[in-house]
Amino acid sequence: MSNPELLTEREAADLIGVSKFTLESWRYAHRGPRYFKLGDRNGTLRYSRADLDAWLASRIVDPARRRETVGA
Repeated sequence: MSNPELLTEREAADLIGVSKFTLESWRYAHRGPRYFKLGDRNGTLRYSRADLDAWLASRIVDPARRRETVGA
């Protein structure tokens, strides 16, 4: 039985609007969202929908706020 909260790498990339290659690059650079590695060395990867949502929320840029800090 599969867990609907866990997404494949392709599904995660589609959800956040980037290519699978970009998501992979972020993972290697330790810049992307958290993920599950199921199995050993070349194990299957899964992304939690909640982790993807939290990761996206942490990257919100408020232009009005940026203006305040630039002028300070």
